[in-house]
Amino acid sequence: MRFHTVVMVLAVGMLVGLLVHNAHCQQTVPGGGKEFESQTLSVSGNSLTFNDQLGTTSNTFEILVSGAPATLSITISGQQRGGTSTALATSTTTTNQTITVAGGPYDKWIVNASWTGGASPSITVNRTGTTAGAGSPAISGNVNVVQPTGSLLNVTVTNTNTQVTGNITNTQSITVSALGAGAVTVDIFSSPQYTGSIVLECTMDNVNWNAQRFAPVVGGGQAVSTITAANGTWTLNPAGFTACRARGNTVATNTAVITWNASQATANAIGRTSLQYTFCYITTATTTTCRGTAGVLHRIAINTPVASATVKAFNVPSGSCVGTPGGNAVAIITIPAAVGNPFYVDYDVLMANGVCIVTSGATDVTVAYE
Repeated sequence: MRFHTVVMVLAVGMLVGLLVHNAHCQQTVPGGGKEFESQTLSVSGNSLTFNDQLGTTSNTFEILVSGAPATLSITISGQQRGGTSTALATSTTTTNQTITVAGGPYDKWIVNASWTGGASPSITVNRTGTTAGAGSPAISGNVNVVQPTGSLLNVTVTNTNTQVTGNITNTQSITVSALGAGAVTVDIFSSPQYTGSIVLECTMDNVNWNAQRFAPVVGGGQAVSTITAANGTWTLNPAGFTACRARGNTVATNTAVITWNASQATANAIGRTSLQYTFCYITTATTTTCRGTAGVLHRIAINTPVASATVKAFNVPSGSCVGTPGGNAVAIITIPAAVGNPFYVDYDVLMANGVCIVTSGATDVTVAYE
C-alpha cells in the first residue's frame, strides 16, 4: 500500500539576464540537490547576490580574476531574508582561487569584492551549492499499463526525487526546490513535541514568499498553511513555484525535524497517453466485480467511513468474485473508529485477473480502476 500523488512535469529552462555592471545566469538541478550560478563583477566595491533556492548548506565559489589587479579583497557572507548577514569567508589572493563555505541554509549568498590597480579588472564567480540531502537516486523502467479496452500501453518512466532535511528550533527555514516537481511533500516530526507553529510557504521569484495550503496525506481533513504543535505529512502540487519552505513562526521549545521530498517524473508512452479511470460505486456490504478481466487498481476512496468496517481487494476474475474469495488478496482496509473524514488510498497495481471488491457495513466506497 502506498499513498501516491500523480506527478506532473514542468519543462524548466535557464534564465540569462544582463544586469548593470554584472552578468548573471543560474541553473538548478533539483534531482541532484545542487545549484549552479555564474556572475561577473566589473566595478570595485560592488557585490554579487546569489539567491539560494534549495536551502544549500555547502557552497563552493570559484573566483576567476582578470585584469591583473594589484590588490583584491573578497568577503563571502550568508544573508537571511530580513537582511541579517554573517561573514563566512575572506580572501586577499589576487589570482584565480576556490573558496569553500559551510553553513546555512541562507536565503542569499553575498560576494563583496574590491580591488586596486590593474587593467580594467573584473572577477567572475561560479557558485556550486549542495543540499544536505543531495543525491537521491533516479528510478527508471518500463511499465505495461492495461487500458480499459484490455490493450497494453507501454510507458518508460524516469522518476527523480530531491530530499532535504533540517531542524527548526526557532525561526529557521528548511527549503526545497520545486522546479520541475509534480509534488512537494513535507514531513514534520518532533519528540518531545515542539511548541509554537510552522508556516508552509512557496515562492515564484525566490524573494517573495506566500503561505500555501498543503493537504494532509493521511486521515483526510482540510488543507492548511500553518502547522501548530503537530506531527504529520502534508503535500502540494507546486506548479508555477520555484521553491517551497517550512518556516518556524516561532518554534518556542524542543526541535521540529523537517523532511522535504520533491518528486519529478517524465514518461514517454507508446499508445494512448490520456487515460480516464472507470469506477465502481458501492454503498452496502456486498461482493462487487469492478473488472472481470486484467486491469489496474488505481484508487479506493472511502467517502463515508464506518467504524471497524472493511474494504478488501482481490486479484480474481469475475467467476471467482463470489462471497469472499479464498486467495489473491491485494489489500484489506480496516476503517478505524477515529477517522471522521473521507480519505483514499492509491495502489496503481496491475490486477492480472480482475478487480474484485468485498465490503462490510454501509460504507460508501468509490473504486477507481482501468
